[in-house]
Amino acid sequence: MNDILSSEGDMIISTHFYMTLENKDELDAYVYYLTYRVQRDLYELLHEDGQFCDMSWQEFVWDIRQIKQIRNTAAMVVRETLKNFRKKGHFNFDVKEVELFLDSDMDDRRGGNIYSAQLFTVDEGRALVESILLTTEVVQYKRQLARGKAYSWEDYLAELSQKSSLWEETLMAFRDALANLDFKPLWNSEQLEEQYGA
Repeated sequence: MNDILSSEGDMIISTHFYMTLENKDELDAYVYYLTYRVQRDLYELLHEDGQFCDMSWQEFVWDIRQIKQIRNTAAMVVRETLKNFRKKGHFNFDVKEVELFLDSDMDDRRGGNIYSAQLFTVDEGRALVESILLTTEVVQYKRQLARGKAYSWEDYLAELSQKSSLWEETLMAFRDALANLDFKPLWNSEQLEEQYGA
């Protein structure tokens, strides 16, 4: 068990020895959210720097769709931000309600969907989202052990699978973690500034 909890979760993910979302549409919605948010953070940074101020969101996304280097960089920013969060991120298990999208994000909707350039294959996108969900589950498990619950990882998963209040608490913490991801620091890093002027 220590090997599982101290690893990056590769073994758990490969064996599906963790709880995931049965509704794949919901899982994909989180992928779309991350895809949108990393691009939106870049768009906002460029506007703050006085660049492309006359470019609409739709025009900006169109440009990203045409430039593979920017899409690859955006995908890398997502991966690295998630990796850093898995190591140092904070989970709020007391949160009761999470709003992923801001009111201003609604202006970026097109045909009912948030408009952005695709960055990941279906499988890769889902794996990225599940990596945060898994991390949430591991942190929750450690919280339960610290509270005196003496049960195995298997027993813990069994409790989560019963759609208990523990699962709802874990799911809300997961959503809150996604909502609070900040891609701007990595976009603003010196390495990216040197390469792409971001």
